[in-house]
Order: sequence, then structure tokens, then C-alpha cells
Amino acid sequence: MFVVILIGAVPLVLMTSVIRRTVRNNILKNTIVLTNGILDQSQKQLNVMFNNINLFSDDLIKNRGLLESL
Repeated sequence: MFVVILIGAVPLVLMTSVIRRTVRNNILKNTIVLTNGILDQSQKQLNVMFNNINLFSDDLIKNRGLLESL
């Protein structure tokens, strides 16, 4: 009887290990995907900010030229 319980417990322990590993891998994959999404969005926002700064700088240079010509 004890041997039968042990034989039945082995697949259960193996399945638990497989399930635990699968869950851990899925969490890691989802974390990587989420982190990459956040980084991509941050990069886009930084690009927009720098473009705005460049446009503002160009406007300042043009305005300075207009003021100097007066």
C-alpha cells in the first residue's frame, strides 16, 4: 500500500515542478514584454521632447535674427 502511494506521488511531484517552472517562465516573459513596452514608450516620449526643444531653439534663433536686423 505504501509503495502504491509513493508511485502515485512521483508524477504529482513532477507535474507540480513542471507547472511551477512554466508559471515562473511565463511571469519572466511577461515582465520582459512589459518592460520593453515601457522602454519603447519612454523612448518615443523623449524623442518628442527633444524635437520640441529643437523646434523651440530654432524659433529662438530666428527671433534673435529678426531682432538684430531691426
